[in-house]
Parts: sequence; C-alpha cells; structure tokens
Amino acid sequence: MIRTYLNHLPKNFLAFPVVPLQMDWESIPESLTGMIDREAKNAVQTEISRLLMTDWMQFFRTGARRDYEIKCFSRRKQLRDLAYGILLKEEPGMRDMLMNVITAICEETAWQLPANNFYIAGTPPLQWPDPERAVIDLPAAQTGGLLACCHHALANVLAPSLRARMMYEVERRLIAPYVEEHFWWMAAKNQPACAWTAQGTIEVLLCAFVMPFSYEVRRKVLRRAVYSLEYFLDLYTENGQPNEAVDDEYHGLLSFFGCLSILSFTAAQPFEKVWKEPKVLAMAKRLMSLSAPFEDPVQCAQEFAVALRVSEPGWAFSAAQRWHHEMIKEVPAAGIDLWAALVQAANAARMTEWAENAEHAQKEKTTFQRGRWAVSACAERQEGTAHLGSITLSWQDRPVLIEVEDGTYAQTTPSGKQFEIFPEQSQWHNLPTFNGVMQTSGGEACVIAEKQESEAEFRLSMELNKEWPASAHVSSVVRTLVLNETGLFVEDVCAGTYSFAFSSLMLAERPILHDTFAELGELTIYWNGVTAPVEVDELSVLDEAHLKQWGDTIYRLRLPFASSLKIRIEQKQAEQPEKEKFQPFLFEKIERASLR
Repeated sequence: MIRTYLNHLPKNFLAFPVVPLQMDWESIPESLTGMIDREAKNAVQTEISRLLMTDWMQFFRTGARRDYEIKCFSRRKQLRDLAYGILLKEEPGMRDMLMNVITAICEETAWQLPANNFYIAGTPPLQWPDPERAVIDLPAAQTGGLLACCHHALANVLAPSLRARMMYEVERRLIAPYVEEHFWWMAAKNQPACAWTAQGTIEVLLCAFVMPFSYEVRRKVLRRAVYSLEYFLDLYTENGQPNEAVDDEYHGLLSFFGCLSILSFTAAQPFEKVWKEPKVLAMAKRLMSLSAPFEDPVQCAQEFAVALRVSEPGWAFSAAQRWHHEMIKEVPAAGIDLWAALVQAANAARMTEWAENAEHAQKEKTTFQRGRWAVSACAERQEGTAHLGSITLSWQDRPVLIEVEDGTYAQTTPSGKQFEIFPEQSQWHNLPTFNGVMQTSGGEACVIAEKQESEAEFRLSMELNKEWPASAHVSSVVRTLVLNETGLFVEDVCAGTYSFAFSSLMLAERPILHDTFAELGELTIYWNGVTAPVEVDELSVLDEAHLKQWGDTIYRLRLPFASSLKIRIEQKQAEQPEKEKFQPFLFEKIERASLR
C-alpha cells in the first residue's frame, strides 16, 4: 500500500524540524518546566558513567547484561536531559557537560548491545564489536536518533567541529550500514516485521532528515524505510487488528505513526495521503485500544499528537488527562527520545487546558463515599450537557450505575447535532423522562434543596424541574439521594400534567428481572411506585472510547412511574429467601427529609 507512493517522490525533501516550527517555550506549564529544569541540573551534577571493555565482556563470560546496559542508557538519558534543559533555559555548566557526554558517546567502540552483536538473525552474538562494520540494533538506532536531534536543536550551542563529529559517527554507524546491509528487524518477504521494524525505522528517518544529508542519501533511506513500513503494515488486517500477537505492539504502533509524521512532512506529496488510508486509520484505533506497558508522560503526549492527527478527540482527551496525572505525580520521562520530549513540550499547554477542563467538570459533580459504596451526582451545568441530576454509583470500585460519557465524534458530525448521539440524551442517563421529552442543554443549574453529611449517612436533595422544556409538562422534579453503608436510596417526586414518565438506570451488565426487584450480580435493585412492567433495553456499543470502557453492550433498566418512584440498591443477603416468601424492601423505614 504505502510502497506505491514511492513512484511520486518530490525532487527535494524538506528537512524535518525536531523543534516544532511554532514552539512557544513561554507557554509551557510550570509543572513541565520545573521537571525539565530539575533533571537538567541533576544531569550536570552526575558523573558520566565509564563504559569499560570488561563491562561488555560480562555478557559473554557470565550472561549478565545489566551493568553494561545501565551505564550505556544512563549516558543517553543524561544527554537528553541536558539538551532538553538547555533548550528551555541554559544554566551554568550545562554546555560543558553536554559536550563531554556527546564526545563520550561518539568515542564508544559500539552503540549496539553485546547481546545484539550479530549480523544474521538466529546466529550467536559475536564476542568482539567490529568498529569497521557497525551493527544496527534498536539501542544503536536510538543513539543515532538522539545525536541527530541534538545536532539540529542545538545548532547554535554546539561547536561546528563537534557537530561535524556527530554527523560523521551517525553516518558511519547508522546511515551507511542501513543503506548497504540488511538487518533482521528491517523485515523482508521471508522475514516478518515486528515492533522493532517501526521503532528502528523512525530513528533512521530522524537521522537522515534532521541532519543535512544529500538528496540521494535521503532518497535511499526513505525507500528502505518505506519497504520496512510496508512489511509492518502486513502485520495487520484491513480492520487494524494484528494477524497474530505482536510483542511490544504499543511502542511499535506509536513509532509507526511517528514515521508517518516524518514522511508526510519531508515529502508531503505524496505521503500526506497515507493518513487517510482506511487501514492506517483502523490501526490508529488499534493503538487507542492498547494500554502502555507503563505510564510515561512523554508517551501520553505522543498519543495526544497522533489522536489529533487522526481526528480522535476522545482519545486526545484521555491522553491529556493521563499526561496531566503523571505531571501531578512528578513522574519524569523514562526514555531517551529527545524528539518525543519536544513533542510533549509543544503540546503541554493544550494538554493542560484539556485536562484542567476535565477536572473542573469532575468538580461539578457531588461525590461521596460510605463503606464500600460511592455515589456521584451531576449537580452543576457542564457546557453542552443535558443530563443534570444524573448519578453514578460504584460498589467495591465496581461500576453499578454508569454514565456513558462523551464518545468520539466524527469529523462529519454536523455542528449542533451532538444531541442526536445517545450519550448526550438524558434518557440514556440515570434520569427520568416525561412525555418522551428529555432535558435540554440550556437549562439552569439545579437547586440544592438539602445537603446533609454525617459519618453514617450522606443525604442530598436536588430540585431539577427547570431542566426540561415546556413540552415535557413537568412543573416539579425533586430527587433525593441517601447513601449509607448498606447501599443507596433514590426517590424522585414529580408533579405536572405529563401523560407518562419513566426513569432510566444505566448498567454495565444485564440485570435479572423479577416483579419488584432485579438481580445485578451480587447486588439487588428494588423499586416501588412503578405503573407498568419494568423492561431492559440492550444497547450495542459502537464508539471506540465506550468499547474500551464498557465492552460491546450496555443496558438500560426502564421503570415507568406516575408521580413518585423509589429505588434502593443494596448487596444481596447471604441466603436469598424463596420467591414466594420474598418480602420487598420497606421504603417507609427511610423518612423523607422536609425540603427547605
């Protein structure tokens, strides 16, 4: 698929800007700048690790690889932190240490790891590295990519002679072997691709298109890279699902989309079209469904950038929240990827804004916990929402009453049509509906009529009557919640000239219906005041964000009522009585609070 675009290469390639063209360092949030500054200052104070030949030989003598690899990666992490810090704000000592680390890396005998020192897949690693014939493994490719990014981003900081040395080492250790030899991870017809295929390719592309190599060198690198990416695409079906398990699939896909970012910039015509290929978009959804092996703020930022590129705002929103959470915990980036770190810096302000908006929306909910139960009520209007007064309930951190939040809107969703999507319709939230008429987004905030809290119990009463339009013919809606260690009690008292009404309870699992109650796993839902048989609606989940959260099906318990409906959710008794001896819950035992 992607290989066909090689027939339309431009006569000139654009150099790829590692530092985004419109980078605004002043807009980067303090949470990130503080972390960059701390890590850079720590890098200045850290002695450069000494890589000895005996460290290399440990693998061949004892099989141990930890000592060598820790020293090797600590150098590269130190370089990334120094470069990142200088780009933000240079402090005394940073430039000298930066030059020392770069020189130390350039003088290493080999960039590959001892365990990967082979040329043919399946053969034993060679005991001694050959300085005249470099081996490209993933760590070697990442080292070249890091030096290339420093070469470009710090052009005004590094001495010309040092930059020339960096380019010389990248060319002989990475570019030349890449175009002249074939390494197993590059894949071929009889050699399946893997995660390294995309991970190694992105580093070589960075070297070729960030450093000032000739058009001919760049063309050779690009052709080989595109063939490798074609083999990587072969790992997936047209629906974006892997044909078989892919080790480290998350990083492989993240690197694949990084490769597309480079190609579509340096040769926009024709590679910009690749982003619109149905298979590529399906693979983006596959990446969206995967969980990172570990949370890293830089990875979250990379996800955010990919999500924006493929028009998946729901995914971008989730990535921004996870990134913000890592920033709050002051989790530093674990990798050595300077370009990815700069992608984080470029998107930091926007991710912070998105995440803080989410936090503000969360604070607009009234949340309380008693025992193993937690209830949350949407008590203030959120922009564009039409489900004020809806509640969620969890038991032992397991969702019971769920909220199907905003999903992923398509680019083709017309402006103003979001209320035709069921998560934005109040009948698909834990709320009543009158005459088939739902809430509107233009209502006012609900009135908190009563709010009491003690160690044993939480009680909340909300007046919601202003949330429905006149066509609902409802003049008063008062919802009362009582939460204690035994469960949740909900009472809706309504008045008006409406003809019929029903209340919805949204559930993640199918309930088992009985006349006056429903079983929900280890829980029981009782009701009083229904005017017709209670029914269960089964809803197929199509949205990717909802699939990831709830699976392919959710359920709505629909309870018809006239003017008053009482609901009680509690844990099942150890021994459930026989049906004919079953006594419904006595709602009269809970006294209604007088509304002020």
